[in-house]
Amino acid sequence: MNSPTSTAHQRGLTLIELLISMALGVVLTLGISEIYINSKQTYRMQDGLARMQESARFALGFISKDIRNTGYIGCGNISAITPNIITTTPTIPAYTLDSVFEGYQNQGSQTWAPSLPAAVTSVVDDTDVITTTGAGHCSTPMTTTMTATSDNLTIAAANECGFAQGDVAVIANCSSADIFRITNVPGVTGELAHGALSGLYTTTEVADILSYSSNTYFIRNDATSGVPSLYVLDNSQSLGGSNPVALIEGVENMQIQYGIDTDGDNVPEQYADATAGTNWTQVVSARITLLMRSLENTNSPAYSFSAGGTTKNYAAGPLRKEFVSTVQIRNRGL
Repeated sequence: MNSPTSTAHQRGLTLIELLISMALGVVLTLGISEIYINSKQTYRMQDGLARMQESARFALGFISKDIRNTGYIGCGNISAITPNIITTTPTIPAYTLDSVFEGYQNQGSQTWAPSLPAAVTSVVDDTDVITTTGAGHCSTPMTTTMTATSDNLTIAAANECGFAQGDVAVIANCSSADIFRITNVPGVTGELAHGALSGLYTTTEVADILSYSSNTYFIRNDATSGVPSLYVLDNSQSLGGSNPVALIEGVENMQIQYGIDTDGDNVPEQYADATAGTNWTQVVSARITLLMRSLENTNSPAYSFSAGGTTKNYAAGPLRKEFVSTVQIRNRGL
């Protein structure tokens, strides 16, 4: 027979004690869940911000590099030299002081001033567009003097600039320049075939062969994800395939103001939006404002973006942040 003492020890929890224990357990579980949810939200915010900062750095890096290089033509100066363009399909854009740099200001309702080039399509409304043209991101010396204007241009067989058939390149010295499309596969010989140049280039004149780029940057919604992205169109190549190409996802808006130098001291007196009447020979710098957004919904509040005379409201959801950079066109100061 069990003693009264041993029986008392086996009675367990009362109903009240059990309910209190369950209530405490629920409170603790809710507290832990709240901590987890808040930690997860903080992580998503921090991760989204880090991704935006990295994307903005890349986007501004691409655009800034091309802006700085606008109008470069080797040791010559585009204000004194008009490069000869050997036109082949597709046509190579003009390379003059007033055409190597141009912006397009959004007017709303899918209109821009000046009007967008025909090849630039599906641009997100209320965003700006910019075109830069320059040479010399890479250069290599010509190694053999020409004896006829149709002679292949020779470079070191290593082809350090990676020239390929169909690329556009520039041959320049301090007094003249030609822009041409490479019509052969350079191969191991280090020769670049082209049409007839405007004159003979020699090694004694320190003739260099430079890479060429003419790019238009704009915002378009990605065809797959629908996320607004920074696109670049290579104006020297045919449309289709990877032209234009999406560079960076999550670029929701781009606004650009241009530094206008009216007194010739290479210092801007004002920053203004592009217009149909902008004198692009007076533009010496550009101020770029990018609105970046996270790729995921972080339950962030609605955002009002205002830059360059454009105000646009964005719905709540993604995390958003603005990034601004001012870039000088280095070759306008030469």
